[in-house]
Amino acid sequence: MIRAIRILRLHGSALAIFLAAAFFIADRPALGAAPEEHPCLSCHGTPEIATASVAKRREMVATDPGATLSSRENLQTLFVDPAASFQKVHVEFDCVSCHPTADKMPHAPTLDPPVCTPCHPRESVEHQRSQHGPAAAAQGKDVPTCWSCHGSHNIRKKQDPASPTHPANTLNTCGACHPKHLAQPGA
Repeated sequence: MIRAIRILRLHGSALAIFLAAAFFIADRPALGAAPEEHPCLSCHGTPEIATASVAKRREMVATDPGATLSSRENLQTLFVDPAASFQKVHVEFDCVSCHPTADKMPHAPTLDPPVCTPCHPRESVEHQRSQHGPAAAAQGKDVPTCWSCHGSHNIRKKQDPASPTHPANTLNTCGACHPKHLAQPGA
């Protein structure tokens, strides 16, 4: 941090902020590091988290016995499969890069949604201008998010045939929310 302050004095604030962030991130294990180096995976790397009772999940995260836990409809999203997640497009980042509210252990029982816009500003604007933008702005129940189409921890480039956004897969990806397209391709 001292180096960043010196650089700030010499080269300006933008460079100093960038370098300070780089020094901060360098202290955390990137996704490409060995899975056992990730403190998040001590809980989220075990398949049992997806089926854990509310009492067990409370024991894992809550220091306050009265804390409210997320009533997720799909607890499968709590499990992060290291084998499927650690070779993909976000391999150079740590978990907190996308989940900044999980920066302390134990983290809060309910976290804010992941953040994608800081690294994907152009795509964020495209999403806001698309037919999905108004629903996202209204923050209703069925809000389409980045991970609705791209997946969560196993995000792949759209050129990857296994990507949900690969041209060969978009019918099924869109059909998950728009079943009429599955019944009538091209509709």
